[in-house]
Amino acid sequence: MRGLLDDPQLAPTGATLGFRSILRLLRLFLPLLRVVAGALRRPDARRVAVWQMAESALDELEQQFLAATSLSERLALWQRGLDFVTQTAFPKLFPVVVAGMGSFFQLRRLVSSELGSDRLALEAARGLPHNVTTEMDLALWGVAQQIRSEADPAARAHFAAADPADLADEYLAGTLPPVVQSALVGFLARYGFRGLAEIDLGRPRWRENLAQIMQTAQNYAQITDPDQAPDAVFRRGAVAVALPITSHSRYRSRSRRTRNCPRC
Repeated sequence: MRGLLDDPQLAPTGATLGFRSILRLLRLFLPLLRVVAGALRRPDARRVAVWQMAESALDELEQQFLAATSLSERLALWQRGLDFVTQTAFPKLFPVVVAGMGSFFQLRRLVSSELGSDRLALEAARGLPHNVTTEMDLALWGVAQQIRSEADPAARAHFAAADPADLADEYLAGTLPPVVQSALVGFLARYGFRGLAEIDLGRPRWRENLAQIMQTAQNYAQITDPDQAPDAVFRRGAVAVALPITSHSRYRSRSRRTRNCPRC
């Protein structure tokens, strides 16, 4: 990157945008701004519409991949999938993400100005519905609970003591204790396409390398304090959203603004 920045042929010229360039940018961004405004007005309806669009397209592509019998057919489907992302999904999804992230940053700003800290906003965000990451954590917590409650003592002991990488290999080989194996099947069917640094298509997916999932499930299975369980954290966040902000004195930061405020 430094080499590119030092290349005189790529150096900024200082020229201002021309009228035609401004028109092109307006044509690009004005439709996106309309979608952002629509998402802010009707967030639930826009979320459902985008979700259904994505799920329908993914289901169709999956069926086409399963039916493809040659490499050329699969490469064509890859290109079709990338075209769908860039030409259809991104223009519809990106404005909704902008609306959601903008609302979240505004929430953090308002809570910080009122309480001197954004901790309440962060906890409330953990209790919001329709968060895929939260739903995934709760599903993995359910897997750990199922293993802890249904597995026999030997299976539980093996799951708790074994190295996560060894457990991952056993799952792929189908040699885990049956209760442990079956508990993970449903989770990986839904979330196995995810993984570390998942935006890089060259990185392994969880269904290919489960070591991280195994380690997290092991940690979840060791939680004995009900207040520290992921579902309890989610419920606290949901409760925090519903309470008036004035009732959250424990989040108030003793900042300069708070100390100098006679009402605080």
